[in-house]
Amino acid sequence: MNNIKISILISAYNVENYIEECLHSLKCQTLKEIEVIIVDDGSTDKTGEIAEMYAHSDRRFRVVHQSNKGLTQSRNIGLSLAQGKYVGFVDGDDYVSKDAFEQLFLRAEAYSADIVLGSVLYTYEDGTFQRVGNKSVAFQSHSGTMEGKQCFKLLIKTGCYIPMVWSNLYRLDFIQQNQLHFEATFHEDEYFMPYALFLPKK
Repeated sequence: MNNIKISILISAYNVENYIEECLHSLKCQTLKEIEVIIVDDGSTDKTGEIAEMYAHSDRRFRVVHQSNKGLTQSRNIGLSLAQGKYVGFVDGDDYVSKDAFEQLFLRAEAYSADIVLGSVLYTYEDGTFQRVGNKSVAFQSHSGTMEGKQCFKLLIKTGCYIPMVWSNLYRLDFIQQNQLHFEATFHEDEYFMPYALFLPKK
């Protein structure tokens, strides 16, 4: 597949109740030049089967099956396989608004950014919502881009920092040049994100 703009990496473990909605939301993205890499982390339910169904019907989807190794190894495997100019992370129980990756991509290209920051909406079974990671408070007095160190400090100062990799877009060669990867069995994002936010030029 040529001209992949974004590699979307999914680690999935026993999320059969959610994975179809997740993959359908990615299939319907307005940005079509994507690849979706699903790492089935040893699921014992129908997660892997559902992922394979999407891979068989859409060549942009591919599935890697492995024994259960945890989120850290799953994300590192996804990174090693990514071919897009940018990388995004989605969990198997997430779903994405249809223009989410197009909006992130357009901003990344417009500003030649190493990272574009987004936000997420937690959705609950009772129908309520809570927005998480809204950076608007931190960026009220800034327009365009800022250096990573400045951004990281500002997010901490304003209470807008969340150590989660999803909702953001990362330039793949920025990740590779800085040898960014995931470590630890738990809270793997908390290792990755400080480096990812501190190092960018834009």
